[in-house]
Amino acid sequence: MGKKCWMIFIKHLKNFNYKPNHSEVYIGLHELLEDGIITRSRIIKEGSKRKELKVYEIANMDEAIRPTIGRHS
Repeated sequence: MGKKCWMIFIKHLKNFNYKPNHSEVYIGLHELLEDGIITRSRIIKEGSKRKELKVYEIANMDEAIRPTIGRHS
């Protein structure tokens, strides 16, 4: 499911002729975490003893769908 969501996200960005690099994606995730819009949890990958995955979930849907103009400088 995560890979499918990622591909949909990238497809939408391409409509604006924009392809963010990994740093820009992670900066955006951290800003959303700081704003309380998303949460992050850690889980152990199924079938693995130590491989950890980070799962991001929308915590505040109202803020998530609010227009982003002026949210961050």
